[in-house]
Amino acid sequence: MPDTEDNESTFDDDLLKHFQTPATQESTFVLKQLREAIRSLPPDEKQAVVLCHILEYEVESENPEKRTAATICHVTGRTIRNRLNRAAAKLSSFKERIQ
Repeated sequence: MPDTEDNESTFDDDLLKHFQTPATQESTFVLKQLREAIRSLPPDEKQAVVLCHILEYEVESENPEKRTAATICHVTGRTIRNRLNRAAAKLSSFKERIQ
């Protein structure tokens, strides 16, 4: 993921639009909160969340030719899992607020 803030904003806008749901006042409010919660994550954690949970890339693969979150980020699968775990801990407060 590029390090510039402008490119990061584009990354957010382009990828977080996958959270499209039928509009209701409640779902629109929850969706907005979820987007903001994900945007508030550090860039490496945000990228792992978007790649694995929104775009549904696998964390890693035995096949070196397969495009995964780890290969996209140029890190190991373990690093991606650590980023996802840290993000999950930070997003747990969001989950508690919407329940």
